[in-house]
Amino acid sequence: APAGQEVDTVQVNLLVGAVMTMRIAGVRPKPPGLSGNLREAFEQGQISQSDVQTLTSRGFYPTAEGGLLSNDGELLVRTNEGVLYTLRFGEIVYGRGDAVAVGDDSSDDEESGSGENRYVFITAEFDESA
Repeated sequence: APAGQEVDTVQVNLLVGAVMTMRIAGVRPKPPGLSGNLREAFEQGQISQSDVQTLTSRGFYPTAEGGLLSNDGELLVRTNEGVLYTLRFGEIVYGRGDAVAVGDDSSDDEESGSGENRYVFITAEFDESA
């Protein structure tokens, strides 16, 4: 913690508990240009305007510097083995069944059902200094 500040262990424990109870409701592919390095994809123009619109509709916003912001924050998780995961939290996903799992609009009404699902954009990279 920074000098003069203390870590709120209750809040840290709540955060860790929430992360540990997360479950995957479905996986949707990233736009093709984003399968590798995010910064390089934006700098090299490998992402289309349609892909940008899809990302923004899900709560993820490309920046001019080649980064990606999310409308509900991000969490960095580093393992002892040097893997750094970035979890970016986007929009809430409404619906049930395949509407949530794979984005199948025909299976259920996406505007109904539980709002307990959320888009999460996850990236992983290796930190050699670990």
